[in-house]
Amino acid sequence: MLRALRGEATERPPIWLMRQAGRYLPEYRTVRASAGNFLDLCFNPDLAVEVSLQPVRRFGLDAAILFSDILTVPDAMGLGLSFALGEGPRFAKPVDRECIAAYARQCGLIVTFEDHVLAGGFGSAVLEALNSLELQVPVVRIGWPDEFIEHGKVDALREKYGITVEAAMKQARPFLDAIAHSHMVAH
Repeated sequence: MLRALRGEATERPPIWLMRQAGRYLPEYRTVRASAGNFLDLCFNPDLAVEVSLQPVRRFGLDAAILFSDILTVPDAMGLGLSFALGEGPRFAKPVDRECIAAYARQCGLIVTFEDHVLAGGFGSAVLEALNSLELQVPVVRIGWPDEFIEHGKVDALREKYGITVEAAMKQARPFLDAIAHSHMVAH
């Protein structure tokens, strides 16, 4: 593995086994169940080492990737991460309302950009926060429509449905121009 990482020739190509690929292993499920909850599995060094080594033992791999999860970041940010049985992660504080209010007051426009359907996403949380704070600020929401769409190459679909930086700028431009015009008139 180290030779391959240095760009040197190897007798066989190294493989990368993602942690998610190990979830089907019975030994992983046993350790996961003993951890109590998913974050305890992530934060317990002995358990993290154990699930890191399981694919190495089972498949005779040359190296392991240390087990962790991207959700440790929002947990460290104090967003109140929890897991409900049979559901994905939940956040007690999915958005920082004070931060949204500060941006709304300072910028006069919020643009949310999501690579999933708009319904129930971050933009919805932003709108709820602005509504609860009684702030009237335009919100441009970029994301996938909440409907069945055809399958195809992701880049082509993003282009078609306006989930690109260029499309976001095109949608935001009228609001930005109005904000700029109001500042010029005020001064």
